[in-house]
Amino acid sequence: MKLNYTIKKDVTIKFKDKTFKFPMILLSLLSIMKRRVTLKLDNVLLITGKVGSGKSTLAKGIAGVYEMLFNRELNIDNFTWNSQGIIDFTNVQENKTKVIVQDEGIQGMTGRDGITKTGHQLKITLVTKRRMNIFYIILIDELHEYNQKVINRATLLMDTRFIMRKGDPVRGFFKIYNQHEIKQVYSLLKDKKIRSIEEYKGHSKPFYTFSNYEDIFFSEEDYENEKIKQTQQNIDDGKISWTNEKMKAFYLWASTKKSYIDIGIIVGVHENTIGNWVRKEFKNFAHNT
Repeated sequence: MKLNYTIKKDVTIKFKDKTFKFPMILLSLLSIMKRRVTLKLDNVLLITGKVGSGKSTLAKGIAGVYEMLFNRELNIDNFTWNSQGIIDFTNVQENKTKVIVQDEGIQGMTGRDGITKTGHQLKITLVTKRRMNIFYIILIDELHEYNQKVINRATLLMDTRFIMRKGDPVRGFFKIYNQHEIKQVYSLLKDKKIRSIEEYKGHSKPFYTFSNYEDIFFSEEDYENEKIKQTQQNIDDGKISWTNEKMKAFYLWASTKKSYIDIGIIVGVHENTIGNWVRKEFKNFAHNT
């Protein structure tokens, strides 16, 4: 992948005994976000990109620095892997003005399950909990899987990318889109006038770079443990007995556009098995959680 042109203007930030590089453009945008909080305006950031492009890493950096602007510390409680987590977060008065990150938003945010009870509650939350002035950061692989109402509430979109070097993917690149551009890209994708965000006319936009923000604000082990805990809870609530293969297949089906064949190859089962899981279990689970 050839980069158009790349901007590498960073500031050095110190957090406790650690220092890290952070894009100057993001620091400026977060200052604006903080100002929007005082004006009681929406703060919804979407982060999209292919699997492995660094969405979670970028979100951790943005969320961590945002909390620092309020002299607070980012922790695991600022992350959720389901829509109910956002609803619960906004019900706590002490969370006013804080950031909540929905990592891999495959429940409640997507068009696929937007009509479910949880999805409906989530949309209500975004409207009725404005007094909480929460900063929402929502991650998903495919932009057009978002619900239209969420798109309309988005303030900014960041599209993460990776490039191939010597056969290996290198993360750390992103583009920024404003509210008008978000709606344009979304409409083009939904109408199938473009196949991916890479084909949008904004391809001439500059790439900014970001660093690795893992193990800066909290340990990556704690992050992974909480992710596993919430994932297992989602499965338990659905009263479905899943193997590791089935769990991995579900995530691939819910958050990517991979075919049954591709999912089967990655997971290690036949494509017909993937099809059966989708028809008999995955769709039902997605629509009832």
